[in-house]
Amino acid sequence: MKQLVRKPFALALILSLPLWIVFNNYIVAIIVALLVSFFLSMCHSLYLLSQGEASAKPGQQTPPLPTQNTNTPAQPDHTCQKHP
Repeated sequence: MKQLVRKPFALALILSLPLWIVFNNYIVAIIVALLVSFFLSMCHSLYLLSQGEASAKPGQQTPPLPTQNTNTPAQPDHTCQKHP
């Protein structure tokens, strides 16, 4: 099942056959199968990501991005001016 979740189109094709019998319409069956298979694939990916974050060591975490301080005014850059 894990291999099928990684390949949503293959899962959709397999799901479309029983859904074809249920809905008695192949167009509706393939649309529902595609939606369900991509949803399952996204859930599996999110599960793997959450497992990776939980097992990461605290020393290996990435540092937070620096933020701009909006309270101080911007300093003009005087390096481009030519002095006579």
